Amino acid sequence: LVPYNATYWDTDSVFTPVSGGGEDQDAKFTVPSGKAGKYFVKWGIKMGGIDDTEYVLMRLFKNGNEWIGGTVRDYATTTDQNIEFGGTEILDLAVGDDLQLKLNQNSAAFHLHEVPSATFSGFRLAGV
Repeated sequence: LVPYNATYWDTDSVFTPVSGGGEDQDAKFTVPSGKAGKYFVKWGIKMGGIDDTEYVLMRLFKNGNEWIGGTVRDYATTTDQNIEFGGTEILDLAVGDDLQLKLNQNSAAFHLHEVPSATFSGFRLAGV
């Protein structure tokens, strides 16, 4: 799971910690009671130290195991590259549905808790 170091604006307490990497950090977005509907979600990540032939793969999952899209895969072309990527989705979500980003990579030098920048945001679309 991709951890987030801070939550800046969470009016409905949708971001919750998930244990992992030795710390509890916000890593899950859960639709609150009375707030089912269509959601716009956006995410991004920036990481360094990715070398030639190494890759980073990030996917968006609903309820822990249902892959719902948002696959982004990027390869480094030379040594010690910074990789930045992200995505957006519009999703029809029910109360209690949760969203998580999962990251896979094949760099022996990389550790998930060292991700320098990871963002996730989401909001319910009114009138749709």
